[in-house]
Amino acid sequence: MRTGGGNDLLMLEYDLLGLTNLDGGDSLGDLWWFFGDQSSEVDIDVALDGVVTKPMQRPRMGGSTCAARDIGMGVHRQPLGCGGAHATNTTGYMALSWKLVIDSTNAPALADFWAAALEYEVEDPSALIKQLLAAGSIGEEAVVEHRGRKTFRGYAAIRHPEDSFDQTSGVGRGRRLLFQDVPESKSGKNRLHIDVHSEPGGLDKLVARLEELGGTRVREVDKGPAGHWWIMQDPEGNEFCAA
Repeated sequence: MRTGGGNDLLMLEYDLLGLTNLDGGDSLGDLWWFFGDQSSEVDIDVALDGVVTKPMQRPRMGGSTCAARDIGMGVHRQPLGCGGAHATNTTGYMALSWKLVIDSTNAPALADFWAAALEYEVEDPSALIKQLLAAGSIGEEAVVEHRGRKTFRGYAAIRHPEDSFDQTSGVGRGRRLLFQDVPESKSGKNRLHIDVHSEPGGLDKLVARLEELGGTRVREVDKGPAGHWWIMQDPEGNEFCAA
């Protein structure tokens, strides 16, 4: 997984509540507006290098106010002497949204495979691209055509069909995979992989369907009561399991 960087096609922040140009600098990373912050609805300060926390006060105990100290990672700890023991909580914090980013050599093609495998939908950024081209914010070199519609060169994403999404950019606000082209080829076994689950008793049917889409069987593993699965590879050699 990557955080972006190294691509200077444009420096824009696409906020789901609007489109804002940024003047210079690449600290926001590649196409931040496309696959970056999507938490515009939440009034919380977030720094690029971490969360900007806000002070929290503990209730009065024994006639004194016990201030909870931020010990990092959104956790606050109440000092000793407040109720006789340390107390920790994460009041005021919320789970962060996330997506899985996968390096690729042909992002649109790999997105097609995984969309079909998971029965997800390929995101359609063509409306946003049309706006950006018309405004002169990007050039034609930043765009390619795939299956009859324009998409960003080197990027493609898929989203769960039941999750909400932005109508202009096509960016999903829930379960999402982003594929980004990189110059280096894959080397070694993935340290993170996807498990695709079949219906009960449907493993053979699932594996056959994944093969038809372009997946490859590598090895069958049968652990009896502990589980039965196939190790497979997607069209670019990324390992995953059908279980």
